[in-house]
Amino acid sequence: PQGDFKRSTSSIRFKTDVETMDNDSADAVLNLRPVSYKSLCSGDDKDKSHWGFIAEEVAEIDSRLVHFGPNGEADGVQYARIVAPLISVIKRQEARITALES
Repeated sequence: PQGDFKRSTSSIRFKTDVETMDNDSADAVLNLRPVSYKSLCSGDDKDKSHWGFIAEEVAEIDSRLVHFGPNGEADGVQYARIVAPLISVIKRQEARITALES
């Protein structure tokens, strides 16, 4: 509901069926399109540019990275959820770089 406070719970106490992220799921974030935009929201500086993503585009790639409003439409990107797949991608790239350098 509107106005509820939500927090991100990272403790294992709040999780079940924990599995390591598969590479295909992680690699999907590489298909995200970073954009520059100006906000139409009230209270935002209409002349200031921001960096981000388009929620509808992100939802097409992985709906778990998006917040949906009560009407079922994509309302916002859950940016913190993009970190885990990026770490997976970076770790595999780091392993490739290390292998190439040795």
